[in-house]
Amino acid sequence: MNYSRDWDKFSLQLGLRLENTRINGHQLGNPLISDSSFTRDYTGLFPTLYLAYRVDSAQKHQLGFSLGRRIDRPDYQDLNPFTYPIDRFTYYGGNPFLVPTYSYNLEVSHTYKNKITTSLEYSIIKNLIQETNEQKGTIYYSRPGNYGQQTVFGLTMNGSLQPYKWWTLQLYTEFKNVGFQSILYGQTLDEKRWYWYIGPTNQFTITKNLSAELAGSYQTRILSGQFLTIPVWQVRTGLSQKVLKGNGTVRLNLSDIFYTNQPGGDIRNIANSKANWLSKLDSRVFTISFSYRFNKGKTLNIRQSGGSESEKGRVRAS
Repeated sequence: MNYSRDWDKFSLQLGLRLENTRINGHQLGNPLISDSSFTRDYTGLFPTLYLAYRVDSAQKHQLGFSLGRRIDRPDYQDLNPFTYPIDRFTYYGGNPFLVPTYSYNLEVSHTYKNKITTSLEYSIIKNLIQETNEQKGTIYYSRPGNYGQQTVFGLTMNGSLQPYKWWTLQLYTEFKNVGFQSILYGQTLDEKRWYWYIGPTNQFTITKNLSAELAGSYQTRILSGQFLTIPVWQVRTGLSQKVLKGNGTVRLNLSDIFYTNQPGGDIRNIANSKANWLSKLDSRVFTISFSYRFNKGKTLNIRQSGGSESEKGRVRAS
C-alpha cells in the first residue's frame, strides 16, 4: 500500500509492504556429510515514511526525512552447502542456515538548488550477511554467515558543481562510523571504527565534439566484520570524440593509471591465529570503444520485464 500527498511546502509519502517468503532446499548426503535439507517460512511488514519540506518559494533549500525497514535475503549461491578448496589451507562453501538481514534506516537531508545534498544517516542492521572465517585444525573455512548487529552512522555529501562552462565536477564523499557486535565461532566481535571515502569525477568540454574525464577515489581502512581493509586509491581518465555528424562516438579509457587499486587487509577474531590477504588485480585496463546512434535520439519503447529485480539480484556467478 502506498499513499502520497503534496501541500504548498510539504510532501508526504507513506508505504507499507507485507511479504511472505518460503524456501525449500535439499542436497543429498553421503557417508561423510548428512543430508542438508532445510526449509524457511517467514512473514514481515515493511513500513516507509518520506517527508520533504521546501524552505523557500525559490526552492533553493529543501529538507528531507526518511524512515524505513527493509529486508535483504541471502543470494541463492550462498545457501548452497557445497564446499570446495581454494588452496591447501582454505575451503570455501555456502551456508544453508543463513537467515535474512533486517535493517532500520533513518536519514535527514538538506538539498541546495538541487545540486548539493548533505545527509545524516543512521542504520541498525540485524543478522547482516557477510563472509566469515573459521579455523579447524590447520584449515580455514570461509563461508557467508550472519553477524548479530551492525550499526552505521555518519555524514554523506553528493554534489554537482560547474566552476566554469567547460568544467563539471561530480563529487561524492562520506564519513561514517561502522560498528559490529556479534559472536562468531566462539569469538566475541565488538568494535567500531570511522572511515572516509571520496570519489570526484571531473568532466571537461574541450571542443564541441571532444570531451575528457578525470576521476578517482580514495578510501581509508574500513571495518567489515572480521576484516579490516587497507586504504586504497585509484585514478582513471578518458577521452570521448563525436564523429559521423554527431551520431557516432569513439571513447578511450584508462582505468587505475597508477595500479594502486589492490585490496587487502587483516582477518581478525580467529582463535590463536593471525591472517591477512592482498589481492593483485588486473585493474589497469585500456579500452577503446565505438558506438553509433541509429534512432537519431528518438525514444525507443523497451519491453518491461515482468521478473522481480530484487530476485534477479540474488542470482550471481559463483
